[in-house]
Amino acid sequence: MINLKFSYPIFVFKKGDKNLYASDKKDKLEVYSKEGGKFYKELKVIDSNGYVYIMSSSSIKGKASIWDSIKHLQPMYEMDLVFEKIDEITLKDLKIKAMNQVKLKPKFWLPIDTVEGIQEMVDKAKTFKELILIFK
Repeated sequence: MINLKFSYPIFVFKKGDKNLYASDKKDKLEVYSKEGGKFYKELKVIDSNGYVYIMSSSSIKGKASIWDSIKHLQPMYEMDLVFEKIDEITLKDLKIKAMNQVKLKPKFWLPIDTVEGIQEMVDKAKTFKELILIFK
């Protein structure tokens, strides 16, 4: 369970991680594998309203549904996550932040497009939602 209501879709950034995570579903953030628990350290979420949140605490709530475990081919667990709203970001600054992440791992993003192609899509995004959904 998450203590706040994010406006989905959301970006999730993890300190020191070169990846960029985009999610349009609440349950993707609340369910994890045993090894995946390390993911839940120093998370920052930016929602479709441009609000910035940091995770202040997390704890295992219990086992996730059988369906979640089957989908992920391993036992999954539910998390209780506590976030605090700390700031707002402009669309312009979020575009820069997203592209900085893309440039760290350009080959990873080739299924979407080249860095230049992604930059064009990002430049055309008129809302936070449009921007985040490029990376979903």
